[in-house]
Amino acid sequence: MNLNFPSRFLRKLEIYQQIRSGQGLAKYKRLWPQEAAFLQWGYEEHHQHLKSFIVYKRFKEEVASYLGKRTRDLSEKEQTLGNLYFKGLIDVKFETKDENGGDVSIVNPSESQIAEVKMSALKLRPSLYGLEVGEVISEINSKYILTKYKNLCKYELTLSTAWLVLILGLLRFMFGSFNNFLFVGGWYLVFFLLRVYQYLRRMGKRKK
Repeated sequence: MNLNFPSRFLRKLEIYQQIRSGQGLAKYKRLWPQEAAFLQWGYEEHHQHLKSFIVYKRFKEEVASYLGKRTRDLSEKEQTLGNLYFKGLIDVKFETKDENGGDVSIVNPSESQIAEVKMSALKLRPSLYGLEVGEVISEINSKYILTKYKNLCKYELTLSTAWLVLILGLLRFMFGSFNNFLFVGGWYLVFFLLRVYQYLRRMGKRKK
């Protein structure tokens, strides 16, 4: 029995709520496709050695590959990398020398340390939080249509149900009569289901 299931699903639900708008976890919407591409790649089968770091060159190649025909412009790659790192979505490592000239690996350096290192010298891997975000992205962007819509419905209906329960509770408080409560609540349920249907259609068109 997995006792962590409720808390894990709630974490994934919170992630989904943040990325459902298309802006994702990025400060600027234009950067999210690049960030999401790397996180999805990091979660899926292409990167199974979770403890392994990859060189910066491969990071650029994998992001470009996942973006495909949408764009090959990685001119903002440094900002993308910075966003992923400072939001805790990736781990960063680089090699340096200690006072005696020996090799030292620095993992997740400070901002001042990382500023002194060339981008090409950095090695990257998804963090545990980044893998969780990548899992949600992979679920809602699945190449299998039934799987994609099953996951979209799972997350969207859970969010809608939570809001519906909250609002119906308020309506029950405002409308003392149980009949009035059922009437208004019924119409609100219809409204919510229509919103879910419209959202799923919009998501389907966006991914084509």
